[in-house]
Amino acid sequence: MAGDGSRAWPCQRSEGEYEHHFGKRGGWDNRRHLGGLTLRRGRGQCGVATNREIERKFLVARRPAGWQRRPSTSIAQGYFRLARQGLEIRLRQRARKSFLTIKGGHGLNRLEVEIEIPEAKFRALWSLTAGARISKRRYLIPFRGHTIEMDVYAGPHRGLVTADVEFTSERASRTFVPPAWLGREITGQRRYGNQVLARHGRLPARLPLA
Repeated sequence: MAGDGSRAWPCQRSEGEYEHHFGKRGGWDNRRHLGGLTLRRGRGQCGVATNREIERKFLVARRPAGWQRRPSTSIAQGYFRLARQGLEIRLRQRARKSFLTIKGGHGLNRLEVEIEIPEAKFRALWSLTAGARISKRRYLIPFRGHTIEMDVYAGPHRGLVTADVEFTSERASRTFVPPAWLGREITGQRRYGNQVLARHGRLPARLPLA
């Protein structure tokens, strides 16, 4: 998702700049081989975007009127076990496009790097996410100049409905007043994070269902 400071990586990127994001400081050895896809220190890739993801997350108390008529997309995503604390590496397929996404940090403001990959690479990598997957349908709900992304989960997470709202700055996020159909805010609560849900393969205990 686009966020504050969004920019595309050039095809060539300095070792120091790359390492600043995901080298020793990020706690990840960026010389990785994933199903034939190699990520190497010091080399950028076309089609790669990095940004600060600033968003708030809510449970949905009730689905808004007309939600089923809103634009929607089916999403399947899985998580790699090599990720360390504070870092997640995700494989996602959405609207016939495939992405490898790396997220660092926790809470409201996170670093995100997203790489579009060929379908063949997605298929090769997908087996590495066995036991850590989720599926959901995302609906785009307009609200006072914002787009609320409402996710309706399927499979073992059926019954969970959450909503993400993205902002261009932390100041804008603080002034946002959610609509009445959104429930409790869960920004930064790890048990509602997609990686945690995917690895547990079930809903969190005491989860209020929408």
